[in-house]
Amino acid sequence: MTFAVAWLWAGAADAQVNVETLRRKPFEAGYGLEVAGSLSLTSGNVDSLDVGAAARLQFIALHPAATPTTADPARPDPVPYLRERTFLAASTRYAEKSGSAFANQVFVHARHTRMFLPRLGWEAFAQFQTNEFWRLRDREVAGAAVRVQVWHRRALSVAVATALMAEYERIAVAKGASDPPTSQAVRSSSYLTARLAFLDDQLLLQNTTYFQPKLGDAGDWRLLNETELLVAVGSNVAFGSLLNLLRDNRPPTGVRALDLRLTSTVKVLF
Repeated sequence: MTFAVAWLWAGAADAQVNVETLRRKPFEAGYGLEVAGSLSLTSGNVDSLDVGAAARLQFIALHPAATPTTADPARPDPVPYLRERTFLAASTRYAEKSGSAFANQVFVHARHTRMFLPRLGWEAFAQFQTNEFWRLRDREVAGAAVRVQVWHRRALSVAVATALMAEYERIAVAKGASDPPTSQAVRSSSYLTARLAFLDDQLLLQNTTYFQPKLGDAGDWRLLNETELLVAVGSNVAFGSLLNLLRDNRPPTGVRALDLRLTSTVKVLF
């Protein structure tokens, strides 16, 4: 079992869409728990409070490692493929400035992945999300996807998936706006994720991009791009940075279409 604690220096745990988080040891089977927390407090000319927490409980089972053969000399260091993964992730954040809240959000996501072949499998997921900063009272989604492991090496791993997802949403309508307070939609949800490992897994880089258009309405789409960098210090500590870019092409009235967030992290593994 792996237990991790991460303190987010540049802000709280975000209610983000990405669930393909960067893991130090993705080729190890078993249970794992990751807990994250943050606190930022200023007083004086500007009084502000920003506090957040996140947790991820996960189980992983692996296919047996491939055996190198003379027919495949390019694989001197074979690694096992993912066979099954089940996890529950949750996060929350609250922030205020001069007594006025500007962020209050909750995110819960459950997902099961089953790779019936080393490179081909399926995923099922469900999610609940609130975010007052986006005028989002609640968003509930559920869906199923096909996942393909495009490339699988210790130094480079690339996977793609595409899903159909049902979505129900309630928003706090801005005064005078004509937005509907509730909506239902079916979206396509696709992602591409690539993980790079350098210096015997001491330096890790991962980029994940999600694209979620509404079926029947090409102008209603969301795009999330997340880049994460981790630098290992010894076997149990890693420092990193996380850059999130979220574009909602049709946000509620009064909400900006583009969100950008940069977070610094430190992770301790037990």
